[in-house]
Amino acid sequence: MNTNLQKAIEVMFGYSDQGTPKNIEKIVKKQDWYQKYTWIQSHRDMYFEWFEENLKKNWEGITTYKPTNKMARHKASDEFDLCYGFPTRKMTIEDFNQLVPVGQMEERMSKKEFDDCMDWLRGQTCSPHGIYRYDLERYLNGLPNND
Repeated sequence: MNTNLQKAIEVMFGYSDQGTPKNIEKIVKKQDWYQKYTWIQSHRDMYFEWFEENLKKNWEGITTYKPTNKMARHKASDEFDLCYGFPTRKMTIEDFNQLVPVGQMEERMSKKEFDDCMDWLRGQTCSPHGIYRYDLERYLNGLPNND
């Protein structure tokens, strides 16, 4: 396996829920190997931000052409995602602590998920230290706001 491709896959495993396995080269030889791993949307977004930046210098072995601008790098990341990307799973309450700091929500959620959640939380009782897990669980399960 090309070293650029291997590094891209190793970094991708670091963003997965399952973590980086010991023998990546052996795993990626199996059919549909990428379907056995998952990640949340924000981790996917962070990975592909890294990936597109990485393509500026390390494109050989990942794509057949040098992506010379942002649009070309984005297209290459879409192609990589189709070939190797992990399925994105829906967030659950298990992704958070009992009292969820707003900073943790911003880190784990995509910008859209965070903004939608903050709109949903308007009127809810909140701690000065964060959001109560019960309220966040209701939001993640698509339940109505209590207030």
